[in-house]
Amino acid sequence: MNRRLAALFLALLVTACGDDTPTATDDSPRVTVMTWNVYIAGDVQTAFTNLDNPLLLPTEVDAF
Repeated sequence: MNRRLAALFLALLVTACGDDTPTATDDSPRVTVMTWNVYIAGDVQTAFTNLDNPLLLPTEVDAF
């Protein structure tokens, strides 16, 4: 059983180490990606911790 397990592990290892990275050619379509990091620069945890009623969230956020 140990030899079968070792053979299976070796086969999986060899398969995982293969180079299957697609190569781009000059006629491949280009994709442009834009990301937008939205950081509110505030401690919102305080507003949620002291909040008893979810309807008061705008009031708590306005207090900052």
